[in-house]
Amino acid sequence: MLNRNKIKNKGFTLVEILLMSGLMIGIAIQIWNLQARFVRIQDYDSKLIGLQNGVRNVVENMVQDVNSSIAFLNVSNNKMILARYKSAVNSDFIAVNGSDVVFPYNMDQQPTTILIPCIFVEYALEGGSQIGLISKNGANKNGTVVRKFKDGQLKMEDTGGEDYVLDTFGINSGSETSQSKVMAKKVSTFQLDYYGYDDDTGQLVTIGSFGDDKMAAAKAAMVAAHVAAEDPYADPNLNQTPRIEIYTKMWSQKIVSENQYPQYFGHFDRDLKF
Repeated sequence: MLNRNKIKNKGFTLVEILLMSGLMIGIAIQIWNLQARFVRIQDYDSKLIGLQNGVRNVVENMVQDVNSSIAFLNVSNNKMILARYKSAVNSDFIAVNGSDVVFPYNMDQQPTTILIPCIFVEYALEGGSQIGLISKNGANKNGTVVRKFKDGQLKMEDTGGEDYVLDTFGINSGSETSQSKVMAKKVSTFQLDYYGYDDDTGQLVTIGSFGDDKMAAAKAAMVAAHVAAEDPYADPNLNQTPRIEIYTKMWSQKIVSENQYPQYFGHFDRDLKF
């Protein structure tokens, strides 16, 4: 009889089974929550890396294009259009110096025209029907920065508006069809500000003080780019939204050289360099 009672006491009671089951369920829930949080953090890191790659891709390409720029064709705050050399040392441009281009320009009141082989590059923020919402306040987080480019000829002319200064420039007819590439997605901010050298003080000033858009573009030596990207589908269970923001300055080496050595380089003139 005593042995039978000892055997019975070795088993679990119903209360003990319920307690153990509750404890196991609690542990399983905690493990599930930890795993779910790990997945959310991993998703956050993955999205952040994607945003970083996109924004840095935009900035790095813009730096290369601006450094190699011959002239800006606009000074818009949400779009940049420029003509750039095909390479750092452009043999096509050097060949221009052997042509019948005469310096000073506009001699005998005859307009001077120079055609330079180049690549036209455009950076713009596109957002479909919601493009009006894309601004510095980041109201729209689904913008896309697109880079368009095409081979062509930059047409520069001295029309006599100012002596010995190339004062008109644009895309010569016959340029090839442009190609485009998406550089970054989920962009909430794409702001461009242009600066140039003041002829009297030699200081950098905003291009608004240079008159019309054409002259302002001609004077532009530096572009300050503000680019930010943010995930529009942020996880509400996380304390912060994946976001990357970069503000940087980019210089046109050609315009900087013209400003540093005015005795050798006239405005839009590189004939004396070679």
